[in-house]
Order: sequence, then structure tokens, then C-alpha cells
Amino acid sequence: MNQTFIKVFCTFLLGTIPHMADYLNEFVYASLPRALLDNMTHVAIGVVSWIVVEPSSIKVQRPSRSLIAVAVLSSLIDIDHFIAARSIHLKNALRAPYRGIFHCSGAMLVVNVIMFCLNFHWGVVFLVSWVPHHLRDAVRRGIFLLPPQMSTDPLPNIVVTLLTMTLPWVVSLVQGKMSPLNQPIRNVFDV
Repeated sequence: MNQTFIKVFCTFLLGTIPHMADYLNEFVYASLPRALLDNMTHVAIGVVSWIVVEPSSIKVQRPSRSLIAVAVLSSLIDIDHFIAARSIHLKNALRAPYRGIFHCSGAMLVVNVIMFCLNFHWGVVFLVSWVPHHLRDAVRRGIFLLPPQMSTDPLPNIVVTLLTMTLPWVVSLVQGKMSPLNQPIRNVFDV
């Protein structure tokens, strides 16, 4: 299948998935299904974003490790709700007194810079995992910049949608230009 078509179609999906999930959420009242729907929406947005970045990663019989990593990381970010609540119970996690460290864009950016230095490709994977997640959450709560709880105001839905649709294209472009740096940093110093 034509990679340009795949990227354009996935960009369309990035504009519609969050709105479809929000619509479905209006009909779900129990906490567990709502939390699962929200988490799976983060996974879907992360995976579709990665397909825009690297369309060749969607081999049906054997998806790429990068695609699987984006899916897992996009989901695992929400584990910090339980950490912040200091509880394994969903009810407590949903009422955590503050946002967890994995939802802190400043902290994630620091980790991401370190990852870029160690291995550019996995830094890109990490970036595509957390940025769309933070953007989606920013519609309701703003972007959590730095502890203790320094956040922006909630972002308008249209801004988040446009950023979510644009991010993977920018990442794809930068990744293509940076491909010579796509090696672990330790290789630079090998003799």
C-alpha cells in the first residue's frame, strides 16, 4: 500500500479517534470501562501517530518493536495515577490529589533528551508515546509543566487536535533529516 496514503489516512484517524472516544465516553458510566476507554484511546493515538512516523512498522504478521513499544508506553503513562494515589484501587487513582510524574511534561522532556542522546530512534519512540498522551489530557486539565502542579490552562480541543495531527509529520521529517544520528551514542566513541 502507498505510504503517503497510509500517512494521510492515519492523520485523518488522529483527528477523529479522540472525538469518537469522547462521544463513546458519554454512554459509559462505570469507572473501569471509562478508564479502559481513555487508556485505549491513548494507545490508539500513540500507535496511529507512530504509523505516520514510520509506515513500514505495520506489518500485520510481525509489527515492529517500535510500534509495540509506543503502544505499551502510551498506556503505561497512566500508571502514575495509582502512584500519585498511593493505591492500587481505581477509585483512589481517579481521585488522586495531584498529577503523577509521568504526566509532567517537563520531567518527560528531560528523560526524552537523555534518550535522544543515548539512542535517537528510541528517543523518537518515547516522544511519540508521551506527547500525544499529554496533549489529549491537556483538553481537560492543561499541560502539567513542572512540579509542584505548575500547569497551563486547559487547551482548546481544536488546538489539541491540530497538534496531535501535526506532531507525527514533524517527527517524521526530523527523523528523516537526523538519520545519520540514529545510532547509539556509544558508537561514536568506539575505537
